[in-house]
Parts: sequence; structure tokens; C-alpha cells
Amino acid sequence: MELKNCRNCKRLFNYITGEPLCGGCKSALEEKFQVVKQFVKDNPGYNISQVAEECEVSQRQLKQWVREERLAFSDDSL
Repeated sequence: MELKNCRNCKRLFNYITGEPLCGGCKSALEEKFQVVKQFVKDNPGYNISQVAEECEVSQRQLKQWVREERLAFSDDSL
């Protein structure tokens, strides 16, 4: 284990593996993911920039979730 600063809030935390986020920021990010996932499910025609704007999340974060295969957009939303 090592101490690192959280990438988001800059607090120190015990880093083991994975994203350099503290527990609080990981939980908040997961809650945001669930909101985005439901929004995409309810609005399948929205593109990534529209989803980012409506859900107040960065396009970079949306693309990360797509790369992780946690989120997918329909073909007609491109």
C-alpha cells in the first residue's frame, strides 16, 4: 500500500490498485455513472456531447466508460 493524493479532491488516501481516487470520489463517480447509464437508456438517440451536457459529466469521462465497456451508445446516436 502507498499513500497518494486523490486525482479529484487532492486528499491523501491509501492507494492499492486501480484509479487514483479516494473512496469518497469513487463512490460519487459511481453514482454519476448510474445517472448517466439511466439517462442513456431513457434517451437512446442522444449523442455523447448531448449526454455530457445534460448529465453534467465530461465527454472524456463518458469516453472512458465506453472504453471500459461499461457504457454504450446506439448506432443512431452517432
